[in-house]
Amino acid sequence: MIILSRHLACFKHDGITKIILNFQQHLSQTNQEYYEYIPAPSLFSCVSSSLIPFLRYLASLSPWSSCNSPYAQIDTAYSIISLIKKRKASAIAFGYTLTISQLLIIYLMGFRGYVTLALIDSQYLFYKRRLINSTSFPWDLYVRIDAAKSYAYELFAKIMRYNIVYISSCDASSVSPLGLSNRNVRIIPNGIDTDYFRPSTKSSTHDIRILFYGDLDYYPNAKVVDYIVETLVPLLLSSKAVVHLAGRCTNSEPLTRTPGLVYHGYVDDLRPLSNQSTIFISPMLYGSGMKNKILEAVSMCIPILCTPEAAAGLPEQVVDSLNIVTIDNFAAALLDMINCLQECDYSRMQKARDWIVSNLSWSSSCSRYCAIIDSCSHN
Repeated sequence: MIILSRHLACFKHDGITKIILNFQQHLSQTNQEYYEYIPAPSLFSCVSSSLIPFLRYLASLSPWSSCNSPYAQIDTAYSIISLIKKRKASAIAFGYTLTISQLLIIYLMGFRGYVTLALIDSQYLFYKRRLINSTSFPWDLYVRIDAAKSYAYELFAKIMRYNIVYISSCDASSVSPLGLSNRNVRIIPNGIDTDYFRPSTKSSTHDIRILFYGDLDYYPNAKVVDYIVETLVPLLLSSKAVVHLAGRCTNSEPLTRTPGLVYHGYVDDLRPLSNQSTIFISPMLYGSGMKNKILEAVSMCIPILCTPEAAAGLPEQVVDSLNIVTIDNFAAALLDMINCLQECDYSRMQKARDWIVSNLSWSSSCSRYCAIIDSCSHN
């Protein structure tokens, strides 16, 4: 099979990268060959020379793309088709790697059935939630444009009957073409290494530690940090609770100078920090997909307080273990949890962890990806 993704060029600390790495590991363990392809200028000079340069330039400026690829789109589409023919294999594109122009070319050339789009998160849902919580009109305009482009992308892919993979049902249903069934849309949830994220090494401490982690430069997480610093930390100063933040942050100096808050920076192994934490919080209003950080906290049996937006996309069996409140009631709910820690029902979290162990392994998730790609190859 052929793995297509711009993430292959420079791996990031995000959900798609984690899926790709585990998928590659699964293929290696099951002795399946795969080829990596990073969108770039055409690998086949004959394709480039046979196309009109001006036409290639116009295609590269297509406004109907939700990814900002700097490469000539026609060249890349023909390269992918040539690679499929040469390797006699199906391809899976992770994220919004292919543009609408490229999808159209692949469709017109009759190779749609060989390509699976693992979009994972719905970009339209991401921008839609930003619009709901946006207060700036100029910023609204830019977000509306991005939302329209993302909607057009997902709508086009579904109308063209591409095989599409989302990570959750709310992502899959965010764009629903009228009169068309979603039979080509599959839902494959994230996997989690429950042997790695386990509660058995939990250390005892009398401190009340409130934890949040993630890429703190990522817009949804950055807004969470703003809320924590401006609302939660001042409220908790009179209590014994201390907020702990971990993750990459370009402008971390204000965090290091905030009383009642400890910033750990980027942490390679989050387990010691998680095992010392009393409550994991996720007061998110933005984003899409399935929150890995919540799955990891559930797997470690840490009490969790989160918003409905943070819990969206998670399986019902996991949601049952969460304490979910709106952002308006979040601070008050956190104080209540701190005051009632002795009454915390850990059996509910253990039940959710047991379900994750049985149903959300990386092996199961990656096997479902392979099954979809194999069905494309047979068809």
